[in-house]
Amino acid sequence: RDAKKAAALYKRLLELNHQLLMARFCIDDDLDVLLAVEHPTADLDASELEAALDLLAHYIDAHGAEIEALASA
Repeated sequence: RDAKKAAALYKRLLELNHQLLMARFCIDDDLDVLLAVEHPTADLDASELEAALDLLAHYIDAHGAEIEALASA
């Protein structure tokens, strides 16, 4: 991956992480971009899980195409 393109991706992920509530973009060991919900799992009930999944779907809808374009550049 080109260093300038990677830097642009990382910068954008950091910007988004500053804006997102209860979720964070991250990069795994294979350099794949992931979106994770930050929620305690102790006593997690069905409605909280559903809300977390809805939040992930919302953030993917809002930012997925942009992140995919940056990651594949």
